[in-house]
Amino acid sequence: MQPLQINTFSLVKDQDDYDEVLFLLKTGPYAFGKTYNFINANRKIIDSIYKKEPLVTRQAINNRIIANSRAEAIRTKNATLANYTASFIRSSWGKDYLEGNRRSTIEMLNYYKTVKDTTRFYQQALYFYDGYLNISADSAKKLEKIALDKMKENVKNNIKSNEVKKPVDSTKQNKVAQKQVVVLRQFETVSSSNSVATTLNNAAWDFYTMGTHNTNYLIKAYIWSRRSIELQPIYGFYDTMAHIMYRLGFYAEAEINQQKAVEMATNQQPSVSAKEIELLKAELGKIKEHTL
Repeated sequence: MQPLQINTFSLVKDQDDYDEVLFLLKTGPYAFGKTYNFINANRKIIDSIYKKEPLVTRQAINNRIIANSRAEAIRTKNATLANYTASFIRSSWGKDYLEGNRRSTIEMLNYYKTVKDTTRFYQQALYFYDGYLNISADSAKKLEKIALDKMKENVKNNIKSNEVKKPVDSTKQNKVAQKQVVVLRQFETVSSSNSVATTLNNAAWDFYTMGTHNTNYLIKAYIWSRRSIELQPIYGFYDTMAHIMYRLGFYAEAEINQQKAVEMATNQQPSVSAKEIELLKAELGKIKEHTL
């Protein structure tokens, strides 16, 4: 369903009509665009929708608004719309201001990265990711547990919402509930992952893949990568470290880290595919031959 952004007044004959406003929200109007602002002028209806509709419906509305706004901002390289999208994301987290700000900043970083605005990306990324460096291993685990608990609560609330509104097709209802239970179990399965370590590793990898040869940026990426390994020593993080060390010109150190990545991945078979291990070995070969 494409967002309805034009001819708003002909689409909505009654701004106070609950069903019409709900319909427009479900199309995913661009954040703070003409349609969005028009239907949000009646806060009473909007508040009623976000209070009465099932959680799964409210989440779907927000996700569609974010997805449509993000895609249009990137397509048109519209930094203003990107900022509106980030603001909408921030507000969607309600009183959880810290998480709202974090998600909002990540949204802008992804926008700058996608449209290749490297200047703004590096400027904002340096400040943002440094905030993760002083988080201890214990604190990182606590943050992850909080995030995991929120995910699990979300899934449970979705199940409860579906139970309140009993659809005609009970078979379909059961399938939805079963799917949500599977998602809940998936969250429990990945509970050992460390989100802080992953965030730092991804930041370091972004700096590498965006092609920077700025020594200051690469040293910063090295610091993030090193911290990610301290928090969670896994083969993928050693692979990131190896690439950064190589670009800094520390070829022997790069080879050591990549060899470590290969060994760790090999020891984790079959959970790590043979194809992935071959890719790691190929990178190791390039590092040895100085052709990376």
